[in-house]
Amino acid sequence: DLPSVTVSKLIGSRRILRKVTNVGNADEKYMLIVKEPLGVKVTVIPQVFKISVNASRRITIQFNATEATNAYTFGEILMLGEKKHVVRVPMAVYVSSTIG
Repeated sequence: DLPSVTVSKLIGSRRILRKVTNVGNADEKYMLIVKEPLGVKVTVIPQVFKISVNASRRITIQFNATEATNAYTFGEILMLGEKKHVVRVPMAVYVSSTIG
């Protein structure tokens, strides 16, 4: 399964929690890079984390509407591992209003 995040009818802001699990065979440190959808400021916490084998970690994704698009716009979160693993988390966001 490919992880993804869809936010429909974003008004103002919304926070989403996601669980990340290391299914590899070694501990790894990841850096997160956000490519924001049009009309949305996206903040991910933490931006850098280390995760042990078979361990899970929660990440928080904060969406803040900056422009009403009245359509889905798309972006992604790239999780870049120090051992060259790359995980892409596609995002689709429909911004209804910047006022929350």
